[in-house]
Formats: sequence, C-alpha cells, structure tokens
Amino acid sequence: QAGNLRYRFDNGLWKVDAGLDRSASVGSLRDTTASPGRFRGKGISFAAPVRVEFSNMGEFGPRTIRLFDNSERAVDLSDIRNYRINTGLSANRDFSEDVESAKVDVRRRFALFPFPVAVQIGGAERTQSRDVHRYNETWNYTGPDDVTFLTHTKYHTRDDSRFARIPWISVVKAWSAFQADPRLFTQTPAQVVAGRTATITGSEFVRERVSAGYAQVEANLFQRLNVLTGVRFERTELDGLGPFFDPTAVWVRNPDGSFARIPTGARIRKAEAGTVGSLQELALVRKERGFRADRTYDGYYPSVHLTYNLRPNLLARASYASTYGRPDFTEIIPNTAITELDANNDPNVLDGRIRLRNPALKPWSAKNYDLSLEYYTPQGGLFSAGAFRKDIIDFFVDSTRLATPEDLSDFGLAPQYLGWEINTTANGGKARVDGFEFNVQHSLQLLGAWAAPYGIFLNGSKLTLSGDQKGSFGGFVPESFSWGVKANYQRLRLIARWNYRG
Repeated sequence: QAGNLRYRFDNGLWKVDAGLDRSASVGSLRDTTASPGRFRGKGISFAAPVRVEFSNMGEFGPRTIRLFDNSERAVDLSDIRNYRINTGLSANRDFSEDVESAKVDVRRRFALFPFPVAVQIGGAERTQSRDVHRYNETWNYTGPDDVTFLTHTKYHTRDDSRFARIPWISVVKAWSAFQADPRLFTQTPAQVVAGRTATITGSEFVRERVSAGYAQVEANLFQRLNVLTGVRFERTELDGLGPFFDPTAVWVRNPDGSFARIPTGARIRKAEAGTVGSLQELALVRKERGFRADRTYDGYYPSVHLTYNLRPNLLARASYASTYGRPDFTEIIPNTAITELDANNDPNVLDGRIRLRNPALKPWSAKNYDLSLEYYTPQGGLFSAGAFRKDIIDFFVDSTRLATPEDLSDFGLAPQYLGWEINTTANGGKARVDGFEFNVQHSLQLLGAWAAPYGIFLNGSKLTLSGDQKGSFGGFVPESFSWGVKANYQRLRLIARWNYRG
C-alpha cells in the first residue's frame, strides 16, 4: 500500500513545495502452507553409481549421452526407477517494510540588490523499517524406492531433445503425499536443530530514521555568473535487532567471568545445556534477535556551484560538493557470532574471536571538485568536456583487531571479551579518484537534407584510482565509452549503440 500528499504554491515571489509519503509492504514466501503446498526443492540422485559417456561432440556439447552402471550395463536416463529422492527442502519467509517521509522546501526571491537573489531553506525526514523472518528445513525421504507415484504427468523438458523424456518429480505431489503419510519424510535430531538455527539466524529487524535540513542561496552576478551555494545537515538514528551466537554459554563461569573448572582443568558444562548439538544447547548458545544496537551519527555537507556564460552558447562550470554514501542494511543489521578458543588464562594465547556486523558503520564521505565546458550549437547539438577529483575518506574496510574497552562499549559486548579478536567492517582509509569525461551529441543535418533524420552521440570517461587500497573497489571501472547513431522517421525511431567498459 502506498499514498502521498503534495502541496505547491508559487506567486513569483514565494515558492513552497511540501509533501508526505507513506508505503507499507507485507509479504510471505510460504511454499509449505500455500495452496497447493509444495517443497521448495528436492535432493535427487541415481539409485546406483553411474558412469557417464559423452560422444558425438557438437558445438555446444555432446549430442549423445549414455549411462552405465558398475557392471557396464546401460542405464536408462528417462526411467524413473533409476532415481531416488534423498531430501525435501523448504524455505519459507515472512517480511514487511514500511517507509514514511515528509519534506518541505520554501524559496523566496529578493529585489534588494542590483542582481537577482533567491534564498531557499528546507527540511526532510524519512523513517524506514524492515522486519524479516526466514525458515529453512530439511527432511530425509524414507518412503518406497519406486517414486513413480510422485512423477509429473504434465511437465517435460522441451528445449533439449536429449532430455525430453526425463521424468520430473513433482514438489507438489511430494508435499501432498508427505501430509497424507508423515512417514514418507522424517527429520533427524540434527536436522531439527538445524531448522531452528536457521530460524534464529534469519530473524532480523532494523529501523532507520534520517532527519535533514538545508539552506542555500542563489545569485546571478554581472548577468553572466550564476552562484548557487549552501549547506545540508543530516542526522541518522539506527535501531537494529539480530541474532546472537555465543557457544561459551554452555559453560559454568566464576563470579569474575572466568570458566569454572574441575581439578584436571576441564571446564564444567551446565546441566541445562543438554548434549552437544541438542535443542537444549541451542537455547543457550543462540538467541533470536538477542543482539541490539542503537546508533546515531550526523554531519554537515556544504557545496558551491558556479556557472559562467563565456558566450550565449558557451558555459564554464566549476563546483565543489561534500557528499556521502550510506552502508546497505545488510551491512549494519546486528549479527554476532562468538568463537571461544579456551586459552585457560594463558596470556600468550588468544582467548577467542568475535565476528559481527557493525551497526555503527558510518557513511563514507567524499570531497568532489568538478570543472567543465559546454558548447551548444545552433542546430541543438552539445559538445562538453570536464575533469573532476574525488577525495574519499572512511570507506568500508575489513577490520581485525583486539577488543578495547571502547570497542566493548561501541558493540554492546560484555567486559569478559576484552582482548578478544574482533572481525568486522569498519570505516577507514583514504582514496582519490581523478577523472576526465566528454560528451558529444549532434545531428547530421549539416551534410544535407538526406541526413536531417540522423544524429550521432559519443561519450566516455577515464578514471584513475590512487591511495589506500584496503577498501572494496571491486566495482571500479577505469574507463568506459559509448557511441552510436540515431534515426527519427516520424513515428519510428532507430538507435544503434556500442558500449565499452574497461
């Protein structure tokens, strides 16, 4: 569901633009409770080991495929009796996401100066919440070897004649048969624990609230120079819940936090922990949404943009802007796993490791400098070229360090984890991107009337990355170019385009 409300006012002196938005989405992926219910997938194998022989090789693979058992007897690929079902899989999910936002912009023109001046202020607020539950389970097939009763009668492979007669096992029939006879699929105790573990691990919640305000001034000086400058303030509040995993919770501890031990030095297991790998142990070591993080950060982002009319059709632009890039929700929703190494108070041995997402991960920020020239032809064409520099700080890097008291406070960890190794994602490092870009768009009508419907375009960029390389720049593209031809014939438009990525 979604809805919005807008208000606009403009009398030439005052201009107001305001709006409210809200959207709510709720959904689920429920194969096992759908109508008809079904398995998400199946594990199927041959009933006995086979040897595969490829022959008559073609451009896209073998045209002939033959199977043989250990006695070198041919195995029919399309006989369902040669297959066995091993497992049935389910993967259900419930999710919801709500987004609420509000904004207002107010602009006022002034005639107090010999040149036009306008002042604009505004504010905005956005709250986004995401709630996800995931459920995954696995069952072992314990029914009869002959699974003909679970075979599809309708669907077959159509795209490849080599496999046209291969039978398919129906996920719907398999689930229906399981509901009618629960003995067909069973779970081991380990699979029950694994399913519950997946439920705990897949339960996450995050709410992000962003509040922002800005002020800007625009002036047109000397009838040639346009100046636009301002500053934006933004504050982010984050509240997240995620799984907590601490395998050391099964051991008895002394009042000082150290492990209680018997005279031989072995640790004492809690009575309520049950056996290793049991549901009782799981209840102690894994907590659904047992880790909570509340974080707040803010910053100011100024900018200035200059446009100078060298001639009516030739513009020079220069700008500076401070910008930022937020981490994805998947990088900041709390999720903590603790591995204890049982150093037995040996100062030379690491006590343990903590792997966690970093809810305190802040946006990376950049200082951007741009220069460009734009030339507009009488025929509506454009020729432009520009150079830019981006100085990036606090981008996201993998961090491994020994926990300090400040780390324990930041991540909400108990004092007993002081000096443990922490593996997470953190802000750090600097990098610089220097680049050049150009853009050409023009019609070919200068070549004559026959060429009037045609136009060409050409654009590209060349980038150079330098500085600290600890960050993730896997998506960095050092150069890219695009060019092509356009043709317009009344209601018909044709485009031929070429793209190159370095």
